[in-house]
Amino acid sequence: MISKTASFNIKGLACLGIACHHYLLQTEIPIHLLAGFIVLWGAILVGVFFFLSAYGLTQSLGDKRPSLAQFLKRIVRVLVPLAVIHLILYFPMLKLDLLAPYHNHITTFLGYLFNGNENPYLWFIQAILVLYLCFYISSIAKSKNAKIIICFLLITIYCVVDKYVLKQTETQYANNFPFLAGYIVALYDARIKKIFQKTGWSHPAILLTVVSIVFFILFASLRGSVLDDFSFMCLGFFGIPLMLLFNHYKCFEYRSFAFLGACSFELYIIQWYMICFMKNGGYLSFSLLPFLLYTGLCLMLAYLFSIINRYLISKYDALTSLKK
Repeated sequence: MISKTASFNIKGLACLGIACHHYLLQTEIPIHLLAGFIVLWGAILVGVFFFLSAYGLTQSLGDKRPSLAQFLKRIVRVLVPLAVIHLILYFPMLKLDLLAPYHNHITTFLGYLFNGNENPYLWFIQAILVLYLCFYISSIAKSKNAKIIICFLLITIYCVVDKYVLKQTETQYANNFPFLAGYIVALYDARIKKIFQKTGWSHPAILLTVVSIVFFILFASLRGSVLDDFSFMCLGFFGIPLMLLFNHYKCFEYRSFAFLGACSFELYIIQWYMICFMKNGGYLSFSLLPFLLYTGLCLMLAYLFSIINRYLISKYDALTSLKK
């Protein structure tokens, strides 16, 4: 249903959108309605990214049972870019006093893996590592229903720990369930395709649009209530139907998006450094030129680091294949 190329490109676009979202949140947005929309779109894009991550993992695994080597390989693809970017950028920027307000203690360098409040933009690293673990544990089960139930329970436990132990905000822990949705869609991918083929795409397209509107109305009506966490979960799902609809019409297959897909993870990590640089350098503002400077720096550095990281990961892959 979603090709590897499309998934790759959508994740790149999502990371660029999240980077822009985080930049704009640091500025004084003059229009109240626009400010409200900007606050919302970050959670929507994270939901899309998590959905596609689970979908891609499930499709790549197929009917096989996961191995420890596969899990470690996936973790390496997260930790290598993380380590490389931090080792090259963290200490020089710390020395130049460009990391405020996140430079008060060394735990900022490592602590966000355990506490996203240390660095509000990199809670994502902790989440993706835990969700990978949830996926590989649940994939050991034989039946599809058992896999879904186990994954649901593990993600729920993680959300509870996130909220009551790590004291994360709802924008962080409530976004984990789109990962489960991607897992379910991938497990029943063939059945879903048959349903779409029988009904024709005009009916699902209308249905997906209606579902998105319902999710958005739910979010708007539940914000500030005792069901605030649930409303954020709804928000995380909001972008998925629209993404599937645009994907059906091949909107994400263009080669021009491949550049973003190639450096999406690096882009997510780099944006924190660039926001700190713009803020402490006095360049950060709600205007076009600073925004273009920030976006250009993020894309350029993300691409350069992606080249380094791909080289290191290829060396790791070669080394592990020799051991086999």
